[in-house]
Amino acid sequence: MIARGTIAIVLAIAALAFCGCDKRRQDKADASAAWDNYVIANSDRKGPDVADACSKRTLDFYTGLIKTAVEAPAQKVWELPPTQMYEVLKMRHRFKKSELKGINGRGYILLSASRGWITDNDPAWKLTAIKITPDGATATAQIHNPGWESDYAYERSAHRYLRFGARPEKPPRFPLTLLKEEGVWKIDEPASHAKQDQDIRTLAAQVRMSVRDLLMDIEADQTENDRLPMSVWDPPK
Repeated sequence: MIARGTIAIVLAIAALAFCGCDKRRQDKADASAAWDNYVIANSDRKGPDVADACSKRTLDFYTGLIKTAVEAPAQKVWELPPTQMYEVLKMRHRFKKSELKGINGRGYILLSASRGWITDNDPAWKLTAIKITPDGATATAQIHNPGWESDYAYERSAHRYLRFGARPEKPPRFPLTLLKEEGVWKIDEPASHAKQDQDIRTLAAQVRMSVRDLLMDIEADQTENDRLPMSVWDPPK
């Protein structure tokens, strides 16, 4: 016969496990909602809401890059990791020195978001595969497009690519990290930079370009320019 005390302990452990699962479920829902709100704020060009959705580490990251963008010579910028190099390129290409001087990371995001320059986010992109760390302070996830993945699954299942001669390309997924700050989930950009750096270097090798020239092409495309001059890497005036 199982002792009454043993049953009580088992029930207590089960209750704690259930509460933990329920808490993680709520954290996942809240993290997903934080991403959706971030996308909407970007789409609506609501600078304060975009900045509020970013982690302190993200704001600090941009604060440090602003000083680099204003002062560093081009050669020093080219030594940065690809993600940082591209952010400095955007700052130098899209802003005047007078706009960058005196603002911090939050001010930069406010200005960028108000011009629709933070990111080209589509509300169709959602979070999936959300995982919460045991301490409940960090969430990792993947950004994906459910519509694209549904189309891809249909094309593969129907073997339509055999008829049309082209195997459907698997839709991309991108990593995302969120940090909980004062009970609120915040987008943490720096956590994804190592993966982005790797992807940029891989793409540059595939197209046989230097990272610097590839980033110039990307920025030209993003701002609807045919080509950017090398002087774009010089400190802003």
